[in-house]
Amino acid sequence: MKDLTFNISETSRITGLSIDTLRYYDKIDLIKSKKNPNNRYRYYTIEDISIISHIKNLRDLDLSICDIKSLLHSDPEVQRQILKNHHKVLLEKVATIKKIEKVFKDTLKEVNSSDLMINVPVIKSYTDRYFKKLKNNVKTNKCSISKKNLLDTSTNFLDILDKFVFSFSDKNFDSTNLFDFFEYGKVSENQEYYTEISQEEFEVMEDTKDILVVPHSNYIETITKLSKDNFDEYFENLIGWIDFKNLNPIYPGFIKYLDTSLYFMNEGECLVQFQIPFKHKKYE
Repeated sequence: MKDLTFNISETSRITGLSIDTLRYYDKIDLIKSKKNPNNRYRYYTIEDISIISHIKNLRDLDLSICDIKSLLHSDPEVQRQILKNHHKVLLEKVATIKKIEKVFKDTLKEVNSSDLMINVPVIKSYTDRYFKKLKNNVKTNKCSISKKNLLDTSTNFLDILDKFVFSFSDKNFDSTNLFDFFEYGKVSENQEYYTEISQEEFEVMEDTKDILVVPHSNYIETITKLSKDNFDEYFENLIGWIDFKNLNPIYPGFIKYLDTSLYFMNEGECLVQFQIPFKHKKYE
């Protein structure tokens, strides 16, 4: 009995893979089609269909093409190690999803209580931005959140605080310095303080050594009310959400206070804005 064979269109319909995908797999030697010596047409066998189905299942498990090739062409010990390593990666993703689920449930709870003070993370695009580093110029006695500063008509506390932008250079940002500055006016040597300036201001500056220039980027931007008790958890979940979306943060990122009046009315909470530049992850 003649072996059953399928041309590329038939194979595409049977497996659910596009013709372009089958051609790509053929090109990289993941699954090679056969060639009819009489007419030079390419075809696949029943065994090939089975292998393609296996490849689809492995792709559904989020294995890379490189790992799948190794699985198909390696000895059992190597295959076990690849699957073991990938299982660890999947467990980490499950943990990330659980964190994101918690953020979603907390957000839903706020919606249901008609007390929504959080924006779902959105993507915004900014042209070149310019930040002037402030260290010695910070007037700490006028920058702490206190009733004295709020009531002092000689100094507009909100205008002073509105100038400051806090930067962070990795996902392990320490919020202690943020709240020490906010509550007590304490300046830390480990924290960089900036104020954003316009392009026009930047261009007329003679000394730009303390200017941070951030090129045109897309940003994840979100606004939420936070206290020092829940800041770190929210920040960790936000970075986890970005990773889950297959995005790579490009540091530095920025944090800014938007509304400090909540601090006295809402048990130490204030409205905080996060801006995190990013790029899309690349996979093999």
